[in-house]
Amino acid sequence: MREPKLIRTNPYIIDEVEADIPAFTKEDYQCRLNLLVDKLKRDDLTHAIIYADREHFSNLEYLTGFEPRFEELCSFLTSQAKPPLSWAMSAGATPLHRRLI
Repeated sequence: MREPKLIRTNPYIIDEVEADIPAFTKEDYQCRLNLLVDKLKRDDLTHAIIYADREHFSNLEYLTGFEPRFEELCSFLTSQAKPPLSWAMSAGATPLHRRLI
């Protein structure tokens, strides 16, 4: 994984700092998923379920870069390192199955 760039400033002087907005690649997300898969295997677990909705999506966004804007979403990851399968349900709609990454 890439290392973050730290910026040191004087806490008593307020200076405008131009921070770089990170652009994550597919490889960054794959590395994060691989770390989770390794953790599953170490703990002798077969699956991980990551829940996300409009207000609680940071875990899913960290792992996949996907942010569910208007619906709830569950993402299922197996310890065989396959891409996660996600399931979303809108109010009154049929389930949406899609692969992330």
